Amino acid sequence: MYKNKNGTWCSDFIMDGVRFQRRYPNSTETEALKLEKEWKEAIRKGVWETNVSSARGGMKLSEALSFLHDRYWKYLDDTTHYRVCLNRVIKAIGDKEVSTLTTADLYELKDKMLNKGVNGKIYSPHSFNSSLVALGTAFRILEGLEVVKFKSKPNFKGLQVRQVVGKRPALRDDELLRAKEFLYNRTKKSKALSSVELYELFIVLSNLGLRPAEYFAIELGDISFEYDTITISKAVKTHKGTGTIIGAPKNGQSRTLPCGENVMEVFRNIRHRLEIARSVSKVEALKLLREIKGNDVLRMTYYWVSQGAYDNCKDLPLDKCPITHLNHDTANRMWWAVRNHLGYLGTSNTHGLYVLRHTVASRLVKLKGFNAYKLMAFMGYSDIKSSLHYIHLNVDDIRDGVGISV
Repeated sequence: MYKNKNGTWCSDFIMDGVRFQRRYPNSTETEALKLEKEWKEAIRKGVWETNVSSARGGMKLSEALSFLHDRYWKYLDDTTHYRVCLNRVIKAIGDKEVSTLTTADLYELKDKMLNKGVNGKIYSPHSFNSSLVALGTAFRILEGLEVVKFKSKPNFKGLQVRQVVGKRPALRDDELLRAKEFLYNRTKKSKALSSVELYELFIVLSNLGLRPAEYFAIELGDISFEYDTITISKAVKTHKGTGTIIGAPKNGQSRTLPCGENVMEVFRNIRHRLEIARSVSKVEALKLLREIKGNDVLRMTYYWVSQGAYDNCKDLPLDKCPITHLNHDTANRMWWAVRNHLGYLGTSNTHGLYVLRHTVASRLVKLKGFNAYKLMAFMGYSDIKSSLHYIHLNVDDIRDGVGISV
């Protein structure tokens, strides 16, 4: 157990030749140690209950996937990644016996995923590389546990494909204004809380460049109304299945960002709604709704409370209340109307919600002195290469931070 430079307690240990790592955001040392102990016990139980000898020799890829998921991968923050990657492999080359796989099978996997297609689908280089890495990880674990002994061990060297990442799309200034006007008018016409929350999401994302998954995990306590800052320390890790899994941001580190007046106005409005929602019952809100005249904002807040929109916050401390009811699916579905309004028709998702993050990165790098390293820290990238993916200047401009002020 150790504390990283951001103050987060982390586990990093080896068991049965396999390395396990996990972070415990917002946990004290005592809480983190308890969670680590429970995790180790769960892993040991999974390993001890495994009849390894019965699995030797005839384990197929699907059986290996189930074995590894039950014993190891289900304890990771992202429980779906390895399962998705290995399922791609099975679809491409079949559910073969692991010990019989050879380098030729890996080349067959590459040819089918990138050229011939799997059930009519051609995969991207990124998807192929991810599947290849997942397969290699699976082989190392199975060999380390002596579950599988290869007849001719596959060689992964030189198989990964070079990934060429083009410039990311960004909205022009006039498109941002049109999108803002469209969403604002929509909030005036609709009584739906979701319309207001989408407008608020737009204001925050178009100013701070957060990942949508980070925005959906924000609690009121993450915002400093005294210093006009917000701390990003969490992100939604999955958007499907039962319940929402909250984990660390994509790069595993928290960051604190300054907020402009327009963003703080959004946060103050959200805090005001939450304070009202926690102070009155649904019956009281309905009564006040009928009595109050003229104040549309207050009336709408009472209306939403009376309809049970804030029932999820009744038993939570104010600083633990989420700032939005939106999630990945609802927000992207509603954003589709904005996208069409701007003229980006069709099924391509190049101008989905993430375009707001690309737009902020593109604008920031044009500020004199705002170089790639500062962009990496502000946007929460894990390495400087990501800064180069999102911006529309050449490498020298990025390194020197030159550009006109906006």
